[in-house]
Amino acid sequence: MQIIRTDSLRGYRAIIALGAVLVGYIAFLLLANYHSQIELQKSGSDQMRLDTEKHADAIGYFFTEQKDHLKNLAQKREISAFYENKALGMSMEYGLGYSLSGLGKVFDHFLEHRRLAGDRTYTRITFLESDGAVLVDRSAHNSKPANEPNWQKFLAPEHPEPQIIVEPRGSSWQIMISTPYFFKGAFSGQIIACISSDTLYRHLIQNTGGASKRLENILTAKGEPLFLPADLRPGGEIWGSYNFIALCAAAPGEVQRLEWTRKNGSKVDMIAIQVPIRDTPFFLVMVAPAADLFGHTSPRQLLAVLVILSLAILGGVAIMVRGKTRNLVLQARLQEAAESRQAVEDKNRQLEQEIRERHLAEQALQESEAQYRLLAENVIDVIWTTDLDLKFTFASPSCESLSGYTDKEIVGLTLDQVLTPDSVELCKKALAELLSPENLARQAYPHFMFPQLELRHKDGSRSVYIEVKGSLITDSHGRPKGVVGVTRDITERKQLEEQFLQAQKMEAVGTLAGGIAHDLNNILTAIMGNIGLAALDAKVGSQVQDRLVQAEEACLRAQALSQQLLTFAKGGAPVRQLFSVARLLTESTAFTCAGSSVRCETSFPEDLWWIEADPGQISQVFQNLTINAIQAMPTGGTIKVWAENLTLGTGNDLPLSAGRYIKISVEDQGIGIPAEHLPKIFDPYFTTKQKGSGLGLASTYAIISKHHGHIAVASKPGVGTAFTIYLPAVERQVSPQPEEERGLLVGKGKILVMDDEEMVQKVLGGMLARLGYEPGFAGDGSKAIEMFVQAQEVGPAFTAVILDLTVPGGMGGEEAMAKLLEIDPRIKAIVSSGYSDDSIMADFKKYGFSGVIAKPYRISELGKILNQVIMNKA
Repeated sequence: MQIIRTDSLRGYRAIIALGAVLVGYIAFLLLANYHSQIELQKSGSDQMRLDTEKHADAIGYFFTEQKDHLKNLAQKREISAFYENKALGMSMEYGLGYSLSGLGKVFDHFLEHRRLAGDRTYTRITFLESDGAVLVDRSAHNSKPANEPNWQKFLAPEHPEPQIIVEPRGSSWQIMISTPYFFKGAFSGQIIACISSDTLYRHLIQNTGGASKRLENILTAKGEPLFLPADLRPGGEIWGSYNFIALCAAAPGEVQRLEWTRKNGSKVDMIAIQVPIRDTPFFLVMVAPAADLFGHTSPRQLLAVLVILSLAILGGVAIMVRGKTRNLVLQARLQEAAESRQAVEDKNRQLEQEIRERHLAEQALQESEAQYRLLAENVIDVIWTTDLDLKFTFASPSCESLSGYTDKEIVGLTLDQVLTPDSVELCKKALAELLSPENLARQAYPHFMFPQLELRHKDGSRSVYIEVKGSLITDSHGRPKGVVGVTRDITERKQLEEQFLQAQKMEAVGTLAGGIAHDLNNILTAIMGNIGLAALDAKVGSQVQDRLVQAEEACLRAQALSQQLLTFAKGGAPVRQLFSVARLLTESTAFTCAGSSVRCETSFPEDLWWIEADPGQISQVFQNLTINAIQAMPTGGTIKVWAENLTLGTGNDLPLSAGRYIKISVEDQGIGIPAEHLPKIFDPYFTTKQKGSGLGLASTYAIISKHHGHIAVASKPGVGTAFTIYLPAVERQVSPQPEEERGLLVGKGKILVMDDEEMVQKVLGGMLARLGYEPGFAGDGSKAIEMFVQAQEVGPAFTAVILDLTVPGGMGGEEAMAKLLEIDPRIKAIVSSGYSDDSIMADFKKYGFSGVIAKPYRISELGKILNQVIMNKA
């Protein structure tokens, strides 16, 4: 206990010394804070005075500048011209009215161009004659107050310099600048300009406060505030309730205190500083809460804080001393208890170690069994065992999702009841090889694997393709007693492999189709060109002309067929054109229904909007939908097609942005689509038809997506199916375009044609010559560049260039165009190709071309595009 008293005494002294140090330190901090507050109040007052004076100077400069503006306005030639005409006796009809109109324009220009940070400085300007009559009165907003002022009181010939006038306007004030006008030394009128109070307040008063609580306003000599903003609370209460006359009488820059009573009855101590605004009858007043400058704490409050903190520290010291004594006694008792408890714990640890070692072996066995059970019950693959007769003795629960049999049902079944005969034969043959005499003699049984077996599902609805890996189970003597294996479902992988093979076939077919379409377009170009040249021959009779027209229409039908081939082959970016979807729908559905037992009904409003899309691809969409509808009605029926204008707002239920759309519906009366098939109908290669490819609706979905549209489907088996398509409509109003005249647009100049087909060169030569141009030909891009450079050097240069995109084994149009642009950036070039859906054709200007023309084309189309490019109309 003596030790405890000595330790306690040392602890007491340390705690008391610490308390005294803390009390002294806090007193030092409070005294330093008191002196810093005094200095802060002084610097705050000085800064507030300096800020107010700077702001007053800025406002004074503003008013001086406005006086100068008005003074300059009075010196305008238009004013003196008016009085000169008036002195000459001109009337309003002969000269004086024109001078007055010019004077009004000067005033309008003054109102419009005198601005402060973008806002009008003046709201009204009035020119009075010497008798007070209003000569010119201009308002910024073409509105005048209900009660016009007595203008004669503003006549001030005795003040030759501009004056600032303040007039009451209801509950607010109107600030005006007035200057007299003297013509040949005689007082002839008065110019009065009304300053916008909103602009003055917004840019010279409101924007200066920043985020602080300081408030500013301009006072008249009578202490009346010029601005009482309704949205300035609580500041508005100050300007509307306090009398500032005494403040204006005080010395400039002197800090004064005022007490402001809020609406709720509470009082706030405020400080204010007023500074006169030079060359004006105004004062600038800044008001701020006193707490912002002098702080919220007085020296008396600091002394009270010092006393409270000292008492708190002393009380804490006393509590710590008492707690220290109790802790020392308690520590001694705890030490004795800890020693006795330590001995008991040592014995307990020895006993726990013996029990733990006894249970470790049992726990390891249980964990091993639990892990195997967990693996077997949760693995996705099926783990199974059979005897040597291939009868199942065990299967994991996952066998139910694979075969339809539960793990209980499959036990006792043989492979013959689960697999197809071919798969069972493979398994039996493999087992016989495993149990060969050589393997039995050596007791070496290799693992086996079947990459693909076919399993019959329990319900008989489908086959499941599986991959099997396994090995023999042996007894303790190494003799085989069964088979263990793992089965994995590979049905989806097999389907993907089949789809991949199908995609490769379709890609090969697509490449072939693209090549056929390209060659067909070249041939059609030669045919249509020769037909067009023949039709222009005056010697051709009317009967031959009719046959030429029919031949040209047949070529156009072949062109549409080649476009479908290109869309199927390439699926490229849409080559957009502006057209009416109503006509395209009518033609596409009627063409597809021709020769079938299905009738098509169409309905379109007269004001149906136009779209900007690829006509070939959009036609393919509705041909696919019509074909599906015909196939869904083998005994005949009616297909209904209608469209309507639709405007979608933000937050609509469709995956589309806000804007204008055309909603197109295609409805049939067919067998319908089962509900389980609806989510898959747009998947590639998904089909329920024996001869279907599964590409029709997939390509339809892809085309609609590329046009930033949406397609939806609703179907009821036995009733029919309805497809709804949303396509973006053009934002501008489009009027139907008149049919183009068949007359030719001729011209002159040299045209360089780059095309590898000789027949295309020949027909283009005839077409260009008929149009008045001189053609030159190159078989590839290299030759075209050589001819272009030579023509520039020797002359005459080529007026325009027509480049074919695809040149087998040579430089094509894209590469040639890049090199030609380096030679002459101002070159006028037209891109042409049998691949009309090439990305360069869709965005030709990006590659430097001035125009585009897809093969095949008429001679009139060639003349039109050449005229547009040469005349810079493209």
